[in-house]
Amino acid sequence: MLEKLIQDLNHKDFSKQEALDLILNLTQQGYQIFVGSDSQIIKRKISMVTAICLWKVGGGSKILFIKERIKKKAYPSLYARMELETMRSLEVASEINEVIDQKITIHLDLGTDER
Repeated sequence: MLEKLIQDLNHKDFSKQEALDLILNLTQQGYQIFVGSDSQIIKRKISMVTAICLWKVGGGSKILFIKERIKKKAYPSLYARMELETMRSLEVASEINEVIDQKITIHLDLGTDER
């Protein structure tokens, strides 16, 4: 999953290695890692965003994200999209965990709104 385009909120692009280096650097400074995904249907596509949030009390935050578009017919139901969101978050957390031995909090925003 980290092979896809990774950006920060300023739309600066990061390679997988650059993102992992940044995450490692910030976690060594005491930042916590949170990963979560959300999706929304836009016309015939699903817009999916997976966020990697690095946060430290009194130290601010850094947010990286991976955005992708998927054909709606691949995940036609709300349940299928919730599974996809969960899977994407776990994939990203697993890739980070291969390099960084730190607790990662997975945020699941599971609701019943079809949007």
